[in-house]
Amino acid sequence: MQETIRNRLAELYAENRTLFLIGGAILIIFFILLIIGTRVWSERFMASYLTAYLYWVEISLGCLGILLATNLIKSRWGVAVQRIAAAGALTIPLMALLFIPIFFNLGGLYAWTEADYPIRAHQPAFRYLSAPFYTVRTILFFGVWTWLATRLTSSLYAFDNSEMDRATVNDNVDKRWNNTQKLFAYGALIFVVTVSFAAFDWSMSLDPYWFSSIYGWLAVGRQAMMAIALIIFVLYMMSRTRDISHWVTPQTVSDLGMLQAGTILAWAYMHFFQFLISWEANLPKEARWFGPRITEGWESIALIIVAFHLAIPFILLIIPSPKNTLPLLAGISVLLLSTHWLEQYWLVMPSAVSTPNVFVVDIAIWVIMGVIWIGAFSWLLARKETFPRRHPFYPEDAVIEPHQSTTGLATS
Repeated sequence: MQETIRNRLAELYAENRTLFLIGGAILIIFFILLIIGTRVWSERFMASYLTAYLYWVEISLGCLGILLATNLIKSRWGVAVQRIAAAGALTIPLMALLFIPIFFNLGGLYAWTEADYPIRAHQPAFRYLSAPFYTVRTILFFGVWTWLATRLTSSLYAFDNSEMDRATVNDNVDKRWNNTQKLFAYGALIFVVTVSFAAFDWSMSLDPYWFSSIYGWLAVGRQAMMAIALIIFVLYMMSRTRDISHWVTPQTVSDLGMLQAGTILAWAYMHFFQFLISWEANLPKEARWFGPRITEGWESIALIIVAFHLAIPFILLIIPSPKNTLPLLAGISVLLLSTHWLEQYWLVMPSAVSTPNVFVVDIAIWVIMGVIWIGAFSWLLARKETFPRRHPFYPEDAVIEPHQSTTGLATS
């Protein structure tokens, strides 16, 4: 068994030697940066690391959320994006590994880890924010998400077998939906609850005195928005090298455009009402969180987020004609994915620095972690067919050889 594994690894190395060397170099740089950062910059570095980590883990979780949603509904656009979402969801074990540096540096991020932190003196019964309980919850979260991701993806490729006749495929699809509908419904509920509590633990507890009941829903909405943006961008890149028009029709593109607009609007709605309610309440504990984020230069970042994460994308999406084109949606997706890091920076960094000053390490750790994530995502996506070979939602001739040249979908 061990010899077989060694032979297989040797074959993979021989076939992808350059990629292995590049990947090894990136991992070495990553670990060197971790060692130096935690020793030299301490709290500032860990805030940068958490910012980058939340960016990529939210895309992974957003893909899992989209995968759950598409398994609860029967839709053509859902089947078209399922396997891209599955590849993103399967990066969750990688993100669990990348969480390890946070486990070992909780004190550099969270003030409540101190034994004599005032919140413990004022609320002796308050034991939720403790390092052991935090660790147990995080391990539980990743265990649940990994199980959901693997369970969902295991049934995606059952209909690629060309030996099955059409009637059998149709019958199997109906049976799968009927048998798993309840499981996926419970899974969606568990997903929302665990993601909300993870958002409370990982970012909201940076200020343990502040609490927002909508914060978890805001995280779910942001994750969905980023996952849709990633999926649209991947579809666009694929359309440049192969014919995907059988699966991604103009109606599918229109549906994705409306979904993208809906997630942007939901995200903006929750952000606005979280701010409005806090503003109206005018309580010290509310001001201590929003105050540092709308003064001392942070208000400029907030305005950039409003402009490039809401106003410009939403205006482009509600224009009647262009929203039905994949290139425009891909451009909006790039804008959203870029601004997403700025939003995470605005949420996390005021707990570590008083004024916004983007440090080179802030960008470096985000880019290096992104290269690792994109490499894992690309490998997972390439392992299987990106679209179903046989599915009742698609015509019989929807089996196209990969990488067939095409001009892509309509651009106007």
